[in-house]
Amino acid sequence: MKMFITSLLSLLFLAACVDTPTPGVWSLFYYPNHHQSPDVPTQSTYLSNYDSLHQCQSAGAGQVFKHRGNGTYRCGKHCHPMESQSLYLCDKMKK
Repeated sequence: MKMFITSLLSLLFLAACVDTPTPGVWSLFYYPNHHQSPDVPTQSTYLSNYDSLHQCQSAGAGQVFKHRGNGTYRCGKHCHPMESQSLYLCDKMKK
């Protein structure tokens, strides 16, 4: 029994060391008053975080569809709010 518990603890320790993707790496931003992604930082609606770019893009396309083709979206990777809390700084932005 002691050997079983030691083996189980070792397995749990190794599982904790495995590099797993950070949940919510991609953030969805919806721009209701634009038909193209803005080139400069502008007011957007931050909606949610997603584990993959594909999930974020699908949700963004769904927002455009929901608003009858009005607006556009962008997905940002590793985004953090700036001091103003209304703008976000992202490592990368994708449509």
